[in-house]
Amino acid sequence: MGAVYRGFGGLALVVATGCSFSGTGLTVDVASVGTEETGASTEGTDGGASTTGDPPTTTNASVDPDTTNGPTQPPTTEPETTDTPDDTTAQASATSGTDTGESTKGETGETSQGETSKGETGETGETSKGESSTGECDPLAFYPDNDGDGYGVKEGVVMACAPPDGYVDEPGDCDDEDEEVSPDAVELCDNADNDCDLLVDEYSAMNTMCGGCKIVPDDVNTPTKAYYFCNSNPLKNWDAAKGLCEDRMAMLVADETDQEHTFLTAQITLIDAMSGGWWTGGWAPGVLGYKWLNNVAINGGDGRWDFVQVASDPNKCVQLLSSGVNNGNKWTARSCNEAKPYICEQELIP
Repeated sequence: MGAVYRGFGGLALVVATGCSFSGTGLTVDVASVGTEETGASTEGTDGGASTTGDPPTTTNASVDPDTTNGPTQPPTTEPETTDTPDDTTAQASATSGTDTGESTKGETGETSQGETSKGETGETGETSKGESSTGECDPLAFYPDNDGDGYGVKEGVVMACAPPDGYVDEPGDCDDEDEEVSPDAVELCDNADNDCDLLVDEYSAMNTMCGGCKIVPDDVNTPTKAYYFCNSNPLKNWDAAKGLCEDRMAMLVADETDQEHTFLTAQITLIDAMSGGWWTGGWAPGVLGYKWLNNVAINGGDGRWDFVQVASDPNKCVQLLSSGVNNGNKWTARSCNEAKPYICEQELIP
């Protein structure tokens, strides 16, 4: 620590090592006084102190570090408060780095999600939904339609993405050489299956009389059965009438219920109340009784008989009498060889 001694010749700087010296017995901060008197300046550059003269040698003087005149400590440079060019460059670089990172993140995110993952996957998904994995459609069945009625036949079916010329996607035509024959056609009395339902000359709005037979449905709006009342000449015996009904994919009627019985007698009366007996599907397979052709037994004591049947005759079949004759609207057993009108019953195909 250095001490300043004021004499006649001005100021003198006395340097002592390991001791303190003061003319007045006061402890003096030599470094501070020396700096003030000589005008020496201290500049803090890079955390160190420099002087214009020789650096003073300090002693271990007792100095209160809290006083303003205490030993001068090397200044500590705080990077946060010192705006050096390096710091400014660092901050700018940091800022630039952040901007660059955000820009890269944004561009990468948009490319990854929007274009690569989201965009391409979305397009691939639409392609998979509309097409097969090979890029082609799922082939459908198309049927040759030679007559141009909109319905084809199953023979010659092809699988394709679109119908070839002369092909349609609806099968079911039963005559592909006749445009008047298809599932949409109306049945006519022409000895043909016009509507492809496997029935010939069955009831329709255009076919209520055919082959000498009046055709009547059980219900006009939603028919499930049709009845043929056939009384044209020549009249038929029981076996012949049975065969003609079968040709129509029908059978001689089984008059089983009271409701059906009332319906049948009413229709016969409309045609000819004096027509007499009409062949039904009742017959005697032996001496044990009568049956309908569907094998349902006919009760011999049923009130629809003209008289109680205690036995059966294999040579006799069951007729339904018209309302204008004796025992009208009743059943009667007559020889199966008699020529009579007949009634067919046909189940309609929806």
